[in-house]
Amino acid sequence: MKRLLPQLTPRHLPFATFALLAILQRTPAVRVAASAGEALVASPLGSLLRSAIAGVASLGAVHALAGATQFTFNRNPPDTNGNIGTPITPLVFTVTGATVPPGSFRVTGLPPGVVVTGVNGNGVLNASSGLITGTPTVAGTFQASILAFQFNNAQGDTYGPALVTFVIAGGPNAPPAFTTQPASQTVEVGAAVTLTAAASGSPPPAFQWQRNNANIPGATTSSLVIASALAADAGDYRVIATNLAGTATSNVARLTVTSPPPPTDPNARLANLSVRTSLAAGQNLIFGVVVGGGSRDVLVRAAGPALANFGLTGVMAD
Repeated sequence: MKRLLPQLTPRHLPFATFALLAILQRTPAVRVAASAGEALVASPLGSLLRSAIAGVASLGAVHALAGATQFTFNRNPPDTNGNIGTPITPLVFTVTGATVPPGSFRVTGLPPGVVVTGVNGNGVLNASSGLITGTPTVAGTFQASILAFQFNNAQGDTYGPALVTFVIAGGPNAPPAFTTQPASQTVEVGAAVTLTAAASGSPPPAFQWQRNNANIPGATTSSLVIASALAADAGDYRVIATNLAGTATSNVARLTVTSPPPPTDPNARLANLSVRTSLAAGQNLIFGVVVGGGSRDVLVRAAGPALANFGLTGVMAD
């Protein structure tokens, strides 16, 4: 080592610095670089090389995840193919070769339905390795990004990101099948009405509501809402679900719209009702009532047995 030092000139400095960078990337070689710095004390180039050593050493201290660091997966390549409705093959990831193990990860861009187990509310996984799993719900090509952090909660030096491509195809086609049927309803004029249905199928079915077997324009979701029912809205309703695999028709839900009862006048009273007669079985009785002071509902009931209290005989059942 001492015999080679006098041959160094300033034009060798870039190469020497590069070599020191390479040496410091491997922990066992740090002591060799330190010894070289001590041997150069008497050399004209000593101060310059010591400065290079200090600069490279400080660079290594700042980037704790630098060096021969790499992402490692449980399969290579990590890119994943899958289908809607079918769980993906789990993907395990970590970082190896760093001077310290990673403290956390942030993973973004995963397909809907696919997750990193154990992430916190901020989308950060506080662990030295992670697991991607789940069941895709949307077809398409997705590029996930995995970024490693030195400390917990996405703090400290970073390494990455590693990019993993997920290609999700549509699942096998399945015809619609109703899981919720619309229910019949009776409402008063002006009341709100909601008819609801649900259907499974792959791909997800589209909906079309009908009234009395005729399509209702714009009624193409799983729920039909009538904000204020009119008498003309009464009828038989159903919904048709359709996808590439077929069509299904729901049960009929009958909507009955009634008129509200007339308002009751608190001043109204029964002005006149008086009937007393003898009837044989099967005969009809016609009578009339008079309500004065306004309108009021009147319930008329024939009370046979109770008339015995007044000394009458041969009374009929109520």
